[in-house]
Amino acid sequence: MDDTPLFMIDMLWSFFYERNRMSLEGNIRNILDYYTKVRVPDVNEQRVLKTVLILQAIAEQTNASTKDMRGANAIFIPTLENIRMAFENDDSLGPDRAQSTLESLVRKQIIYKKTENRVDVYNAMMMALNNDEFDKMKRDALEKFQTEHILPEEKDFALQS
Repeated sequence: MDDTPLFMIDMLWSFFYERNRMSLEGNIRNILDYYTKVRVPDVNEQRVLKTVLILQAIAEQTNASTKDMRGANAIFIPTLENIRMAFENDDSLGPDRAQSTLESLVRKQIIYKKTENRVDVYNAMMMALNNDEFDKMKRDALEKFQTEHILPEEKDFALQS
C-alpha cells in the first residue's frame, strides 16, 4: 500500500487550483492567485504557502472565525496548529519543519501573522481589495484624471519651456 497521505496539500492544490482555477469564485481565486504573484524558490516554502492559501480560501468561503475555535469550520482557519496538522504524516517536511518554514515566510513578509481572539492566524500579504474592486478603482481614476487634466494647456506649456 502507498504510504503517501491521502489528504496531501499538493493533491488539493492540483485539484482545486491548477485544474479548476477558472471555476472558482473571484474572492477565492484572488487568494489562491497570490501564489503566482510571489517568488518562492524553496520547495518547502512553496508547500507551506499553498497550505496557508488553501486554508485562508476555505476559511473565507465557510466564514470560519476565530471566535468559535471549537466549531466545525475551525480546522480551516490557517492557525499554527492547523498548518502543523496538514504536515503531520508528511515525511518530507513534517510539523516541526513546516512551522519553521512558516516562520521563515513571515520573516520574508510573504505571509503575515495576526492575532484574532487570542489565536495567531497566518494569511497572505496581499491587497485587501479583490480584483473587481481594484478594476473599479482603476476605471474611476482614469475617468477622473484624464490626460487633458494632468498636462498643462499647450500654450502654457510652450511658455514654460
